[in-house]
Amino acid sequence: MATKKRFWAIVVAALSASVILAGSSLTVTGSVTPANAWSAMDFKAGNIVDDGLFYNGAGMTTAEVQSFLNKRVPECWLGRPGYEVGKPVTWNGPTKLASKCTRDYTVTTASRPANAYCKAYTGAPNEKAAAIIAKVGAACGISPRVLLVMLEKEQSLITDPWPNENQYFMAMGYACPDSGPGGTAACDPKQGGFFQQVYRAAWQLQVYRAFSDSYNYKPLKKNFIQWHPKQSCGGSNVYIENWATAALYIYTPYQPNQAALRAGSGTGDACSSYGNRNFFILWNTWFGSTVIDDQMSPGIRQVYDQALASGFNYGNPLGARVTVTKNGGGFQMEFENGIITESKLLGKSFGILRGWMMDAYLAAGGASGSWGFLASGISGVAANGNYRASFQHGTTVYDPKNVVMRYMPTLVFNAWKARGEQKGPLGFPSKDATLHSSTAASQLFQGGTLMVSRNGTAVLDAAELKTWTALGGYPVVGLANADRTPFAGKSYRRTEKGGMVQTSASAQVFVPAGIFERFVSSESTVQTWGWPVSAITVSGGAAMKFQKGNAVYSSSTGVAAFMQTATFDKWVASGGPKGATGFPVKDTVVVDGQGTYQVFARQTVYYGPYGKPLAFSPSAYLSAYEKSGGPTGPWGWPAGPGFAVGSGKAVPFQKGNAVYSSSTGVAAFMQTATFDKWVASGGPKGATGFPVKDTVVVDGQGTYQVFARQTVYYGPYGKPLAFSPSAYLSAYEKSGGPTGPWGWPAGPGFAVGSGKAVPFQKGNAVYSSSTGVAAFMQTATFDKWVASGGPKGATGFPVKDTVVVDGQGTYQVFARQTVYYGPYGKPLAFSPSAYLSAYEKSGGPTGPWGWPAGPGFAVGSGKAVPFQNGNAVLAPPSPVVFVPKSSAAKAEVEPSPEPTEGLPPEPTEVSPPEPSAAEGLAAEQD
Repeated sequence: MATKKRFWAIVVAALSASVILAGSSLTVTGSVTPANAWSAMDFKAGNIVDDGLFYNGAGMTTAEVQSFLNKRVPECWLGRPGYEVGKPVTWNGPTKLASKCTRDYTVTTASRPANAYCKAYTGAPNEKAAAIIAKVGAACGISPRVLLVMLEKEQSLITDPWPNENQYFMAMGYACPDSGPGGTAACDPKQGGFFQQVYRAAWQLQVYRAFSDSYNYKPLKKNFIQWHPKQSCGGSNVYIENWATAALYIYTPYQPNQAALRAGSGTGDACSSYGNRNFFILWNTWFGSTVIDDQMSPGIRQVYDQALASGFNYGNPLGARVTVTKNGGGFQMEFENGIITESKLLGKSFGILRGWMMDAYLAAGGASGSWGFLASGISGVAANGNYRASFQHGTTVYDPKNVVMRYMPTLVFNAWKARGEQKGPLGFPSKDATLHSSTAASQLFQGGTLMVSRNGTAVLDAAELKTWTALGGYPVVGLANADRTPFAGKSYRRTEKGGMVQTSASAQVFVPAGIFERFVSSESTVQTWGWPVSAITVSGGAAMKFQKGNAVYSSSTGVAAFMQTATFDKWVASGGPKGATGFPVKDTVVVDGQGTYQVFARQTVYYGPYGKPLAFSPSAYLSAYEKSGGPTGPWGWPAGPGFAVGSGKAVPFQKGNAVYSSSTGVAAFMQTATFDKWVASGGPKGATGFPVKDTVVVDGQGTYQVFARQTVYYGPYGKPLAFSPSAYLSAYEKSGGPTGPWGWPAGPGFAVGSGKAVPFQKGNAVYSSSTGVAAFMQTATFDKWVASGGPKGATGFPVKDTVVVDGQGTYQVFARQTVYYGPYGKPLAFSPSAYLSAYEKSGGPTGPWGWPAGPGFAVGSGKAVPFQNGNAVLAPPSPVVFVPKSSAAKAEVEPSPEPTEGLPPEPTEVSPPEPSAAEGLAAEQD
């Protein structure tokens, strides 16, 4: 079998020369710069390690031991080529490579009952080495650091990346005297195995302490201790100062000589032994000084020395310096006469004397507990009630009358100070505080219970505290955070999780947050909701029964909505918040005498005349329905489930149907009669396509509907008249449609010359492709135009609608002329000219010129046109000048019998052609 070789240097001479009784004493392996300045020459034979360090069973937690092991062997070699698990090797005889390094090693441990030296140990299957080390240390009162050092000193198990089975079997060298062949360890098989070795070694160290006089090396006495097993090497008398050092000598009964100490972790001379030297080196390398006094941190040392200078002595340390990881980290050290802490977070160190305050502090966990690090020394005068000490998270206060000290968390202490401290209405605290969370605490004082949270403070008397407790206390109600507020003849008090609402002289009801804020937002809420009655369980939210219904809140919606009882019951029956609707987001809307509807997160449900709830998910239907006014609008209540209409869908309502198509993206409402006619004419497959706007009702006259491809008018004509998008439809809509000056469409279109005309109630709309305009002409104007030749006459096609001047006449702008039908009795037409331009700028018939009053006439070398209020005179190159009748120049204006340029001769009458279908007007529809 191969012989196992160490990767690092092993001093073979040390291995063979230092093994007597307890086991071998290997040299230190690896080199780590220690935290404290030291060398092997600092070894003190009479005090290898202080008792306070050696017997500190709680010195490391399982997690801390595991972290320590992980750092010593960052990577295990077992399983690599050349280090295969189970490979035969030699280590104190033939053995095999183990399956795991110590950091990962597991073994099933047996439970051990308590005995005179160790507390009970609870075993477990597949327990990790770190847990065994920490638990054995705690049970037997031996520091896990001692066990770690001895595991390394005896078998290199802490730093070995490829341990073997023999190393685990004789892990602590317990019951392994070097009496085998060639000085090998002759271990008792009954005491072998990792758990047995660790437990029995720790147990044995306590036995040494209990029966110190029964062994060769006795504490507090001089003892002759050899340098080496060979008596010829000699030794020296050593005064052993403590039980820990005596135990180490009993376990490994030799002291290092000067050669061994000068060698550091190396090899001395032929009379050197290394076991206890290596214990010293390993401890200092891994954990710092082996002397408690030397472990004072700078801050602790400063407080200690300042106390000495002022005449007070904290005394000897009672244990090792404790490294605190909680509350920002730092150190704590207990002495005979007090305790000192150093906080990294606060950057300060303070101490307090041994007594009732220190006892209470340690009972609360010391610097690792809820009080945190000391933040001051003791100050004040006990008789004055200001004898107190500050801590990281609170303050202790002494009550001289009742001779009791109480701790207040900082948030309670600050609130107490703000209310006058002990001289205020609260007085002294009567009980310790209850810290409900990092931002919420309550404490009983002589004057009531003070509750403090991030949202405020409140004081409850005994009766209200009893009510608060009965309502569920902190888990349900949270802490009260405000004084009572009058409300609608009663009152309420805010809490972290809602509010306590007074409902009678002796009763209060807790209303959860969300619902509470909505309820107390206005006293008028009481009129519609009534007073709260009791809580209702609703999955994922909160619900409250009120006298007139139920309020429901969910943090997902952030809304507290009120539901009438009947609506709430139907909602719960249909699955409540887990159903299709989700939580309500608006109050129940009541439509008197008809029904109700409720808006939920995922649907709006209508409980109307149909008899069954009808639910709408957010959609074009729901959006359009809500915009129209809902049940009180022109659609009325939903009247049944939806049905297919071609490629679209229709939803019936009381007064018609809402029709939707994905092609239009619009849900348009159609009155029942309109819908029926549309369906009868082919519906979406007909000429119209789907509706894109709601039915428009013109009271007492008819309706019209805008579709995707046509607009259909159902008016006095008796039959539907449909317009496709065109100049006619555009102009008609701009004029106001049926309620505008055109009135309703009155029949199919007909030809007018090269153009077309469409009859309306109050005239005709005329269109020509030459003008691109559909212009409206009043019936009388249209008739006169036709009689004068229509589009073939002097005027051409109309380009603007008939303009009506109330009580006087009308005029029409045509392509070639503007014709005025006024008081003169006959149409008077202007071609585009200086006269027409000036007349239009003056305001036309409603301007100062008035209506044209006859044909033009010559005036000298110029021309004049008569108007109601004067004459328009043009004498080139001067512009047109209007001469009022009152002007002195009136007498000089003599009419000429001949018409002048700008005024045509009298129009001639023409007969209109026969009507025919006009562009923009579809065939009549049934």
